[in-house]
Amino acid sequence: MTWNYRIVKTDSSGTIGFAIHEVYYNEKGEPDGVTEDPTHPFGETWEEFQADLNSYNMAMLQPVLDYDMFLEQETSSASSN
Repeated sequence: MTWNYRIVKTDSSGTIGFAIHEVYYNEKGEPDGVTEDPTHPFGETWEEFQADLNSYNMAMLQPVLDYDMFLEQETSSASSN
């Protein structure tokens, strides 16, 4: 399973927000899972922090994902079991 950082749009009671989450992909390369909470850049050294922040910047180059699509996947996979 692969993952990367992606910008994810949420809509909580009519309040729209954008944050960076870790997104996981299935064997077909399709988004298949997302962290519940947004992430933040981290590094044990300045260089690691910069590399992590660069990964966040790469998320800006990808289409925004909607958090609800992951909730719909959960619902459909639960109902198929």
